[in-house]
Amino acid sequence: MLKVLLVSKNRLLFSLVILSLLAILTFHNQLLALTSFLLIVFSALILEFVLERFSKLNTFNYRGAITSSLIIFLLADPTAKIYQILIAIFAAVLLSIAIQSNNRPIFNKAASGLLVASFFGLPITWWGFIPGFISSLVIIILVSFMNLSIRRQLRIITPFLAVTMLFSFLSSFDIFTTVIQFLIGGFWFFTLVILPEENTAGHYTKTKIAYGILVALLAFLIPRIGFTTDPLLTSLLVANLVIWYLEKQKFSLRFPALKFLKNKSRLKLN
Repeated sequence: MLKVLLVSKNRLLFSLVILSLLAILTFHNQLLALTSFLLIVFSALILEFVLERFSKLNTFNYRGAITSSLIIFLLADPTAKIYQILIAIFAAVLLSIAIQSNNRPIFNKAASGLLVASFFGLPITWWGFIPGFISSLVIIILVSFMNLSIRRQLRIITPFLAVTMLFSFLSSFDIFTTVIQFLIGGFWFFTLVILPEENTAGHYTKTKIAYGILVALLAFLIPRIGFTTDPLLTSLLVANLVIWYLEKQKFSLRFPALKFLKNKSRLKLN
C-alpha cells in the first residue's frame, strides 16, 4: 500500500476516492449517490477500453479513467438522467483520444465531457462539496498532502488565486464577501485538482503563469457577457486551447531554426 502511495497520481486518486465517499455519506439519498458513483466509474473504464481498442491506439490508462470519472461524479448532479451522465463520460473519453497534440490531450478530460453534456441538460452542481470552512479545509489538506505535485504547479495556482481575489474584491469592494467566496469547497477542488492538471495546463513557466491568469480573467468575464455554461469549466477549456496554441507557435518557430542550423552544419562538413 505504501509503495502504491509513493506515486503522486495514485495519491491524487486516493484523495478523490475519499472525497467521493464523503460526498456519498453526506448526500440525502446515499443509495442514489452510490449507484451514480458505480455507474460513472465502470462506464468510464469500459468506454475508454473499447474506444482505445477501436482506435488501435495504446492510450488506455485505468488510473486516468478513474480519476476523470470521479471528477465527473463530484460535479455532475447525481439526480441527472442516465443518458446525460453517459454523454459526459463518452465525450470526455472521445475528446481526449480524438483531439491530441504530441500524444497529449488538448482539453481537460473531465471538464470537456461535463461541458458537452451540459448542452444536453446535465446539471453541473458541484454537489460533492459542502460549502463552508470545514469543507474547504478538508479539501485543501487532503488534496495538498496527497497530491504533492501541486508544489510544481504553484506557477498556475498562485496567479489564479491572486487574480481571482482581486476581481472578487473589485466587484464588491467588500472584504467579507471576498473571503466567503474562498470558503467554498468546490472552488478549492477546482483550484487544486482540475486547474493544474499536468497534460493540459501548460508546460513552460511563462505559459503556466499566463494560464492561471487567463482562467481567472475568463471565469470573471464569461458570466458577464451572457454565457450560461459553467464559468469555471468554460474558462478552463478556452484557456486550454489558447495555451496549446501559444506553445504550438513556439514549437513552430523553433523547429525551422533547428533544421536550418543542421543543414548549415552539414554543408560545412561536406
